[in-house]
Amino acid sequence: MKILINKIGGQAGGINRRVYEISNYINSHSGNELVVLSMGVKKKLDVKINGNVKEYLLPNSKWENITPGKEKRGVPEQLRTIENFKKYVSDTTKQIENILVNETPDVCFVQGAFYFPWCLVIAAYSEKVPIVQLYCGSTQTEVFNPEFRHAYYRLEQYFAELANITIFNSKKGKSFIEKTFARDYSGAPIIYNGFPAEYAKLNSVIPSQVTIGWCGRNSTVKNMDYIFCLREYLSKDNYPMYLITSMAPDDPKLKKLAGHSIIMLNQFSPVQMIEFYKKVSCVLSTSHFEFFPNVIAEAIAAGRIPIVPKESGIAELLIENDLSELVYQLESTEQVAHLIMRSNDFQARVSELSRKMVANYSWEKVIERYLFEFKKLI
Repeated sequence: MKILINKIGGQAGGINRRVYEISNYINSHSGNELVVLSMGVKKKLDVKINGNVKEYLLPNSKWENITPGKEKRGVPEQLRTIENFKKYVSDTTKQIENILVNETPDVCFVQGAFYFPWCLVIAAYSEKVPIVQLYCGSTQTEVFNPEFRHAYYRLEQYFAELANITIFNSKKGKSFIEKTFARDYSGAPIIYNGFPAEYAKLNSVIPSQVTIGWCGRNSTVKNMDYIFCLREYLSKDNYPMYLITSMAPDDPKLKKLAGHSIIMLNQFSPVQMIEFYKKVSCVLSTSHFEFFPNVIAEAIAAGRIPIVPKESGIAELLIENDLSELVYQLESTEQVAHLIMRSNDFQARVSELSRKMVANYSWEKVIERYLFEFKKLI
């Protein structure tokens, strides 16, 4: 079976971590091939290529013109109708169609939403290639202005209906999309993100001192501002903090975190994340709208204490496993500070959850579940 999958940006991030893991799986298991379609990257995948994995790089010169986070004056004309968008990205979709014709994949595995995934859906549908769509976090549209959000939903619903199979990575994501699109997804599978088996060995090297970890882009969705509020609240206590962020190194806000370890996100790869987890005892998620934060899944696999907002899709996993105390209200900095202070009290239960999730949702098992869904279309 030949699979085509999309990737964007650098090595970090949940979408790209999935591509990284699938690439390694394909390289180590015979019988499948992978074509990676990348946009906005300057270098190829950080994986060993042995002939079963191929990557194409596409420019993203038009992306910036219609990025919702930068559009403050309403909806650009290119997004007002489906036909407008198709016309705007026709050059890109033509390139993708040519790749599909040359590679003849059995299935297109489309991750995420907005722009590049839409281009891939247009091309795959045109070339009659079966489409499997994975929803990773479209709830981030909650931060768009109302007019933009309405236009986004209209286009996203159109492209979602072209998928042959839709996969969700949490119950929250599934219920949100069902409500938003007024569509029944009762038969759609829910497959969690992977819990890396190689991180399980870190359960034996947990720091004795409470040490805070946080990883993510400097964005409204990732809610990095919460970190600065929390740091002020904990200013009298000595809790080391390790941040992996896309914030500019010379940003004045970072000076307020003097004495804490700050690493630029674009310099990090999945392999290097192991060093990050070695240094921290708990990992905080401040994300408003993600269905299943990849970093928290990794943290659990490593036996690190996850502290997550109730808005996050991964909160359901903690609640179902008798760890509801680690789910907090975003409005309460005090609650999070107290959870950090007593985080070591949860170590035994989190270590048990780590063993359970790695056993049932290692990346290898997750990928095998993806392949099971793909085979339904061949």
